[in-house]
Amino acid sequence: MTTIATNIPARRPSLLAQLTLALTVWRERQALKRLDATALEDIGLSRKDALVEAYRGLSQLPAHRAC
Repeated sequence: MTTIATNIPARRPSLLAQLTLALTVWRERQALKRLDATALEDIGLSRKDALVEAYRGLSQLPAHRAC
């Protein structure tokens, strides 16, 4: 019978993967700042919401986008 180990710790993402994610999120946030009112309305955001997101620090990366 084969035994599957379930207590193996998760690997940390590489530095390159972390930097790539940070750069991607930063670019997306910069793009939010450039959207006009119509585009923001299409995605359900106000100008204030877009700017709050755009100026978040890179230490506040979305959890669902983890490496």
